[in-house]
Amino acid sequence: MFLLRPRPIFCAFITKGVNRCKPLPRVRSPTQNSRSACLFSTSERRNLHPLIWVLIRPLAKFSAVAVGRGVRKWWKSLPKDRKGVVITALKRHKIKWAFGIFAAGGAGIAYYETHLQETPLTGRKRFIAFNSTDRKSVV
Repeated sequence: MFLLRPRPIFCAFITKGVNRCKPLPRVRSPTQNSRSACLFSTSERRNLHPLIWVLIRPLAKFSAVAVGRGVRKWWKSLPKDRKGVVITALKRHKIKWAFGIFAAGGAGIAYYETHLQETPLTGRKRFIAFNSTDRKSVV
């Protein structure tokens, strides 16, 4: 099972003038010793089985279509006077709706910005949904 065994990835990552790759130990020949290998994995293993994703994605798409269709049918079935009441209620509270949308957007941006981490090897920033402190508090 050579696919399951972690193997070093050969690379030429040079970030800000510093080569962060480690040299391979001398194993077989002098030519192999001149190469460098990055001894890291690019992402953590996902514990969710791929078959579950195959089932969840179409279900999520179907539910979005069903909800959208339900709202559209509800709106079409409303009488004109009731539609007018709904529209005037939305117009009357448009400042509240705008504040809520901007607050949710701002909270999303703040969450994204506070959960960016820089990878030590490449220096690339990536989004991590749960920090190590968050994981410890959940477990």
